[in-house]
Amino acid sequence: MRTSPETLTIALVVPLQGPAGIFGPSCELCAELAVEELNAGAGTLGRRVRLRVVDGGAPPPDVAAAVGALVSAGEVDAVTGWHISAVRQVVAPRIAGRVPYVYTPLYEGGERTPWVFLAGETPGRQLRPALRWFADELGVRRWSVVGDDYVWPRRSARAIRRYLAEVGGTVSEELFVPYGTQDFSGALRRIAAGTGEGC
Repeated sequence: MRTSPETLTIALVVPLQGPAGIFGPSCELCAELAVEELNAGAGTLGRRVRLRVVDGGAPPPDVAAAVGALVSAGEVDAVTGWHISAVRQVVAPRIAGRVPYVYTPLYEGGERTPWVFLAGETPGRQLRPALRWFADELGVRRWSVVGDDYVWPRRSARAIRRYLAEVGGTVSEELFVPYGTQDFSGALRRIAAGTGEGC
């Protein structure tokens, strides 16, 4: 069904499965609450808002294909949501310049795709102040970084190394585990063995 002049239809891309699926229901409910509040007033630009939920927990190419199909068919006027950076990286070029895409989670920085608007914090605003506080207040200088093996953790780890250099700190261990890992005992043993008294 194509959009109408009276309705602003937004693709809401949230994970409904997989490791990030735990966040999907709350993201969807928050979006529904926002739509309810908007529609109780004048809507957006005088148009009632309607959501089309897309499962952002599917494999990223599948998510991009689903969102791209909605945009190509004229079924959505915009795209938003909370989903991982690996999804954003394939969705953004698929719909670039055709509809606005508001990406809401924190992210690793560096996105420059046309019509992509980023609302979340980058490592410079999220991690840098925290690392400085730990260094100044607690004297923490050595760190171990453990993250999922995809774009956001890897780029964040590079930023962490730069921020730690500013406060005289170092990364003693950097480990990336498969996305969705639940058992971190191996990573913790490796950190304990490599750092001695702590990180």
